[in-house]
Amino acid sequence: MYSLAILASYATFKELYKSKKYSSPYQILAEFIGYLIKTKGLYSFTVSDIKDELEKEFGFDLPFAVIQTAISRLPYISRSDLKYIVNRHAIDSDDAFNYCQLKSEEESRDLTQLLIEFAKTNKNEMDIDDSIDEPLLLQELVAFLLDKDGDFKYHKVISEFVLVNEHNDYIKHKLSEIREGGILYAGLSHDVRELGSIKSPLVLFLDTEILFDITGLNGGLYHKLAMDFINLTRTANEGVKKVHLKYFDAVKKEVDRYFEGAERVVEGKGDLIIRPAMEAIVKGCKDVSDVKEKQIVFYRKLQYEYGILQDERKSYYSGEDNQFNLEGMEISGYPLNEEANNEGLLFCSHINKLRKGERYNDYLETKYLFITDTRRVVKISEALKRELYQNDLLDNECSFAITLSTITNLLWYKLNKGFGSLQFPQNLDVVVKARTILSSYITQGITTTYYDIKNKYEQGELTADTAAYMIVGLKEKKTLPEELNGENVHERASLNSISLDRASESMAHHKTVIDAQGKTISSLKEEVDVLTTKLERERNLGQEKQNEIDSLEEKVKQLESFHECRDKQKGFINLVKFLGAIILKLGVLAVVVLIVYYICTQLDIPFSAALSIFIGLIGLIPLGQSIVHNDYTKYIKRTDEDKE
Repeated sequence: MYSLAILASYATFKELYKSKKYSSPYQILAEFIGYLIKTKGLYSFTVSDIKDELEKEFGFDLPFAVIQTAISRLPYISRSDLKYIVNRHAIDSDDAFNYCQLKSEEESRDLTQLLIEFAKTNKNEMDIDDSIDEPLLLQELVAFLLDKDGDFKYHKVISEFVLVNEHNDYIKHKLSEIREGGILYAGLSHDVRELGSIKSPLVLFLDTEILFDITGLNGGLYHKLAMDFINLTRTANEGVKKVHLKYFDAVKKEVDRYFEGAERVVEGKGDLIIRPAMEAIVKGCKDVSDVKEKQIVFYRKLQYEYGILQDERKSYYSGEDNQFNLEGMEISGYPLNEEANNEGLLFCSHINKLRKGERYNDYLETKYLFITDTRRVVKISEALKRELYQNDLLDNECSFAITLSTITNLLWYKLNKGFGSLQFPQNLDVVVKARTILSSYITQGITTTYYDIKNKYEQGELTADTAAYMIVGLKEKKTLPEELNGENVHERASLNSISLDRASESMAHHKTVIDAQGKTISSLKEEVDVLTTKLERERNLGQEKQNEIDSLEEKVKQLESFHECRDKQKGFINLVKFLGAIILKLGVLAVVVLIVYYICTQLDIPFSAALSIFIGLIGLIPLGQSIVHNDYTKYIKRTDEDKE
């Protein structure tokens, strides 16, 4: 019932806020106090009485100053010394608040029943061996919705319930309503006053994961959440810059180690299974120079796009710092021989030195604050606070480190002018919350299981093949928050030994199939090699034939050129012979004519008559030759016929 009352209270807070009837959260809190006065029949009370009743009835743990401010908003209350007196005759009889609270309780009861049924139905798939502890489940639902920190048994179950029902408008609306009511309550619980602007300078030191979120290395969803924070700081800095963003030298060294690890991965000497940011850094990198370029771009983006600078202070170990040093403090449950604990102490110690040991009850007035999403650092910060101030712990004492979600909500609350905006930060989206919780669960589970597999392999409990198959199965599980949905959440979030054994068996089966396929491929490869050799031989032989053909073609061209030249020479010779014969015959004819002329002059015979006679005789020669040749041919022919 206590858990149900808390859920209903935050839902009621959101409903009253949404009605826009109230100008401040103190007026809404006054409604809760008025409800207690009516139902408890109070005639007088102290602030302590109301504080106890608010926590008992609604789960509200608020500072005394906040409660006093809210009480002053009730017109029927007067103060007498340390007590408040109730004029019951002046109490408003409006039951609107009572109706709203009862309605919220009924809806919260329905919601929690749906969660219980889901957990019981799916507990085997979610690696839960024992029966569901219903009161614990509901308490953890409250912690889930209100961003409470701790070691939880059912956060994974609750996150899966949310994702499976992400398209169920009723469930999603009721869960989101409780979370949105929580941010309004958070502003009161941290006693954030003077809404509208940041009055004092505030330096926020960002952890490694926050820097990766802002630059997008942890995926799109974390980047969107980080941009809510960045945009709120920009709003706060309009006019005069009040919020400064920095990172310690120790954080820079850790970032540089990430990039050094990425270089080893690119060189084939490292493993990128641990963090999504590592995979984002090495993606697309062909050599070490590509990683170096991404590292330069990373720091430039922090400085010039987001205004995030490295801490200019070179040392935190000067003489005046010693009195505020927290490093090396013994804290129960946090042994100093663990590196993570020492790192958490380092950051808290730096903040305490910057604050000069001053204490605050409003985080936006602390001057210096470390922002981290590393749970261990937040826990160490809270433990340090209790250790330091256990005897005189102030009401709502501020710690040294808080989460990105918390500072985002406080900034939103502080800068929410008019107390009427319905645009809440994205981190209040209950589906986003579920995705980030499960993504963190999967990443931590992968890391733990990975090192467990490596240890078992080194100790000889696993063969090399089995370890390799299981690691491959782990790599397939690695998931960014935005990749999770109701359909794949069961499979991707399961990391127990049974699922890994199944993965190993599956991999072994695949190996058998692959080995058989490998033999077939090997056989086919041999045939291909033979055919390739034969083809190469034939290709070489064909090349030789082609060379011969080319040689012959060249010879043919030479012969054709030779014959063409010779034909030209023969034509010229024949022409010379023809002309020579003509000249010779003309010469002979001239000589004969001269002889005839000479004879005619000696014998005193007319030359023309003699020449005519000579020409006639010359002309008879061919005629006689023709007659004799024809008669001879006829004679031969008759002779042959007689013989036949």
